Formats: sequence, C-alpha cells, structure tokens
Amino acid sequence: MMRRSDPAGMHHDAAQELRARIGISGKITYASRSWQSLLGWHRADLAIGAFVERVHPDDVDGVVAAIHQVYRNGTGIHFTCRYAHRDGGYLVVAWQARPRRDIQYIDLRGRLLVSD
Repeated sequence: MMRRSDPAGMHHDAAQELRARIGISGKITYASRSWQSLLGWHRADLAIGAFVERVHPDDVDGVVAAIHQVYRNGTGIHFTCRYAHRDGGYLVVAWQARPRRDIQYIDLRGRLLVSD
C-alpha cells in the first residue's frame, strides 16, 4: 500500500480517493463508489442536501470560502476539512477542487488523512 506524507505528519493512502462533482447549488451531482467504502455514505444519501452539510461545523466557513474562491477565480484550490462518516464520527479529508465546464460545476478529489 503506497502512502504519502504531508508536512503536518498526516498520511493518505494513494489508492483510496473520494471523487465528487458539485453544482452551483452546492449539491453533490456525482459521487464515486469509494464514498461508501471510506465514509459509509451511499451515493443516494449524498444526493440529498449540499456537500457542506456533512462538513464539521467548525470547518464550514473555510470550506464555503474555498468553494466560492473556485467559482470566483475559476482556478483550482486545495483545502482540508473534517467530513462526517455515516457512523457519526468525522475523518480528516484533504480535497482538491477544480472548476469544470465554464465553472458550471466543481470536481472534487479527496483523500483521507490519518495520523501515525
């Protein structure tokens, strides 16, 4: 299993990645199957409500600001937040957000970060 480190001492498994697409409304319009194996969420569950509804309350403002920056600047961004697992806990996810189709939606790629 390949693992990479980031400067904060966190690691991610390069083989396990969350993928999603969110529209201008903030709703998830596509989610990869890995959401179920990594976070316990079925794709049908994710289609209900906005992406930020499962972000830890202390991280919501930063995530909303990051997403707005992607739409405003039309460029990609990286951010990290705690995202809810279906069991009720939170896991730290490092996200890469990129605008697509003339900024009609954003592609998200996320990797779970785990401490040693």
